[in-house]
This record gives sequence, C-alpha cells and structure tokens, in this order.
Amino acid sequence: MSLTALEAISWAKIALVLSVLVGASIFTIASVVRLTSFLYRDEIAVMRLVGATEFYIRGPFYFEGLFQGLLGALAALGGLLAIHVALRPHLADSLVIGALASRFLSPAEIAGLLAFGAGAGLAGAVLSLGREQIGGEGT
Repeated sequence: MSLTALEAISWAKIALVLSVLVGASIFTIASVVRLTSFLYRDEIAVMRLVGATEFYIRGPFYFEGLFQGLLGALAALGGLLAIHVALRPHLADSLVIGALASRFLSPAEIAGLLAFGAGAGLAGAVLSLGREQIGGEGT
C-alpha cells in the first residue's frame, strides 16, 4: 500500500499541526512550572539547607506538570465528547459527519490520549527545571 502525494501532504499537515499543539502545551506548562519554582525559591533554599534531596525538591514540580497535562487532556476529551454529542443527531444528514462521528473514541484511545497529555505535562516540567539548581542563588 503506497501513499499518493496528496495523502502524504495530508499526513504531513496533520503531523505539523500536532507538533505545534504539543510544543505549545509543553511550552505553556514549562512556563507555569518555572514561575512556580521562582515563587517558592525561599522555601527551596531552606529545604536545601536542611539537606533535602534534589528529587524531593523537584518532585512536586514534576507532579504539577503531570497533573496540568492530565487536566489539559481531560479538557480536550470533554470538548471532543461535546462535539461528538452535538453532531450525533446529524448523522443521517451528512456522509462526512456520519463517517467522522459514527463512534466515539475507544477506551484504549482515551487512555492513550490521557497518557500522552500527562507525558507532555511531565516533559514540560522536566524541561522547565532543567539541570541547574532551582531556587538557588543563580536563578
């Protein structure tokens, strides 16, 4: 099965849109986590003074990014479900709507989207904190 040029261009457009959306979500979550780390820099300094490990300090920020990504994925799934429910009555009117909205996502697809959103949030948190010390004198 070979792709035609138009199918390849269509898949390239979809990949471009997805990469822009994922990049935007990672950037947004990274910015929020970074601002949160700046907000708690005094507490982080105290935690370092009493000997807290790096993961103990960074863990809540990683969890925050994961949670934000999961909430974003849930919001996206809610929007998809609302669109699906809104288009459901018009299935008989249009072949295009019938082809697109005949069934909602399977449980495996829903779980995959939730995991992808959580992973994007975690990636944003990891990228925002980087390798340097958070909350230290250099930030």
